[in-house]
Amino acid sequence: MFYNTHIFKSTDGESICYYKWEANPKVPFKGVVQIAHGLGEHAGRYDGMAHLLQEEGYSVYANDHRAHGKTAEMKRLFGFYDGNEYFDDCIEDMHVLSNLMKVENPKTKYILFGHSMGSLFSRMYVTKYGEELDALILSGTASFIKGLGNVGLVAASTVTAFRGRARGNEFLKSVFFGEFIKSSNPIEPNLIG
Repeated sequence: MFYNTHIFKSTDGESICYYKWEANPKVPFKGVVQIAHGLGEHAGRYDGMAHLLQEEGYSVYANDHRAHGKTAEMKRLFGFYDGNEYFDDCIEDMHVLSNLMKVENPKTKYILFGHSMGSLFSRMYVTKYGEELDALILSGTASFIKGLGNVGLVAASTVTAFRGRARGNEFLKSVFFGEFIKSSNPIEPNLIG
């Protein structure tokens, strides 16, 4: 079974790409799972997991967060966010997708799965929209790493002050994300933001 990609307009008019894996019609339908992917990933990387869920009777939806995957590819802005509140915007995108899922699959169970950065989004999502979920699954979740996190914030703020927000920094990217990127095995490497 395969997935289809679609686009929805978020609350601020931004175009967001999402993936949809339909449940296997040969097994009893159990519900819908929404996936929130991690930093430097895209929703297509969860194809294997989605196939397993499909075979168990679940439909699966996952959007590419802003500055990631096909959402970023549409504007050629990988890793660049031009808004003010990244987490808030991504959580609202997730909620728009949740509402779309509910229109297409009324009166069923809704499960949110978040990995890494997606788990941080999911933790914030559940505080705002938790009553709309039947289950929450967190994978690879973390908290702010005080020492390294503070160094990263200072370094990123300094680079931004001198170079502007629209320019990347390969050194910072390799220091903070190099091991994550090396260990990943994406389905579509050109979509990593």
